Amino acid sequence: MPKRPNTPPKVDFSKRCKYLRNRGHLIEECSVLKDKIEDLIKLGHLKDFVHEPQSYRSCHKCQIYQILSLIHIS
Repeated sequence: MPKRPNTPPKVDFSKRCKYLRNRGHLIEECSVLKDKIEDLIKLGHLKDFVHEPQSYRSCHKCQIYQILSLIHIS
């Protein structure tokens, strides 16, 4: 688990990120998690969960959301 950052002031407290255990955004909107997943994809650690896109740039966002849908964080 990443270090838990402080919740910034004036955020939407109705949203909670289960990855960062912080308020202000949902896990689906978490740029820290998306960056981590992107790094894992580039390193080939998630090759069993993603397909090789014909155009890396056009399909890369789809891969991240595909992996996010497979992750269950409680």
